Amino acid sequence: MSAIYEGTNGIQAIDLVTRKIRGGDGAALAREIDDMRAIASESDVSRGTLRETVEALAQASAFLTKAELAGALAGATPYLRLFALARGATLLVKGAKRAQREANAHAARYAALARFFAENIAIAAPGLAKSVIDGGASVNESHAALGE
Repeated sequence: MSAIYEGTNGIQAIDLVTRKIRGGDGAALAREIDDMRAIASESDVSRGTLRETVEALAQASAFLTKAELAGALAGATPYLRLFALARGATLLVKGAKRAQREANAHAARYAALARFFAENIAIAAPGLAKSVIDGGASVNESHAALGE
């Protein structure tokens, strides 16, 4: 994921956490996570890694819905990355399964790409979840120490 300069990624992260995750009744988020869990459980591609990725998102989401605002905002940027990894990995698997069902000539390529993403990129999910859940205090302490 490449950052867009002038704070756009941070703004998107804050919007995701404050309006989309904490702002509603949680039904949309629950549907997304349920869909990701279903894809992960039906997957032949790195099922364990995919489940870990989705569960990391679920844990971070549960934390953010209950955290005080300062803690939630401190975890917004890693949460945006985590959400992107979980949804990206599950959509790649979904696409690979569809290609296989349709006997697409490139089905093996799609499966290889999904596996690569799950095993080499999405494995960052548990660390990002830890940053969301445990890292907020140090973010806020460093802001205070720097006088910001």
